[in-house]
Amino acid sequence: MEIYQKEMNSQQPQKEKEFELDRHRQRIQEFSLYCEQHNISVLKDDFDYIQTIGVVARRKNILKDIYPDLPVDKDGLVSWNFIKDKLQSSNQMAGYIGLNDFVVMVHPYFRRGMFLLNNWAPLFVELFWRVEDDNIDAYIALDFDNVRVNTESFFYMEADTWFGAPFDRNIENIPDGISKLRPPLDIERVLNNSIFNDAYSLDVKWSSKGNIRTFQALEFKHEDVTVELDGVTYHPVRYIHAEYDLNKKAFRHFDGAVQHFLPNEYHQRIDMDFNFDSKSLNSLKAKNIKLFKFNGEFSVNFWVEFCSHFYIGNPLIFEYFTGNYPDHVTDSLNRIREKVVT
Repeated sequence: MEIYQKEMNSQQPQKEKEFELDRHRQRIQEFSLYCEQHNISVLKDDFDYIQTIGVVARRKNILKDIYPDLPVDKDGLVSWNFIKDKLQSSNQMAGYIGLNDFVVMVHPYFRRGMFLLNNWAPLFVELFWRVEDDNIDAYIALDFDNVRVNTESFFYMEADTWFGAPFDRNIENIPDGISKLRPPLDIERVLNNSIFNDAYSLDVKWSSKGNIRTFQALEFKHEDVTVELDGVTYHPVRYIHAEYDLNKKAFRHFDGAVQHFLPNEYHQRIDMDFNFDSKSLNSLKAKNIKLFKFNGEFSVNFWVEFCSHFYIGNPLIFEYFTGNYPDHVTDSLNRIREKVVT
């Protein structure tokens, strides 16, 4: 499954690409031979150089083909315990699993803009790589269509950060119901996009059944943010689902995915809320790619931190958890409004 995201300045210098492919031609030949031994034919055009990653073999389901014993569960995810075993002798950075003949990567939807050419969006993958609690059974999505061919440990790094929101409320005190958060409507779209990372809205729903509280959230982007899967254009919507056990005072389940809405589905849903999904006679069934899940027993702080970093760069999740925007967002909005007044 090829994934594309429209972005400015995404083209890498052709000379650099040609130089790096030539510099690693022996490694490419070795990897090609490795594939042949697994009855897989790779072509010259299947190899690419990506500045933020290195030399990559790009082919639909190439990871599954060259690693047929990879334990993928029913949600298309791989156990973190399995990955950690592979990392014991690896010095790769977060998001990369170094094997003898190639390097496995986590799903490109964890990258900035959900775009393969970009680096990981801070700091979800780094946080996931630090999960050590034996009470948490964690799973993550891998990139089945791309593997890194050069196995040395150098990677292109970007200096950036995003802070998780503080959240000290008791889950049991949050009432059932629906919230819909929007960026300020008095700010021009182009400025809003830079501050709110193209967010159009954040839909949140709490519901209860017995001793279980269920949380759901959907992050809608503006309509010009699209991805292409197998030749079809979709609007990507990041989705979170979690379950909190009131008796244990801890979360028991937490998963995240990207739902893909066709243009007509997107326009039906974007200005509605979670009630639309339950009341609509033509309930929308968006194409879903699950990216991670946690089962077991984990704290509110754990949940909040991963929520904040999954919705990277979107101040609306910070506002939901705290009632306020981050200070830098408030400062930016105030400066914009002061200029309008003067």
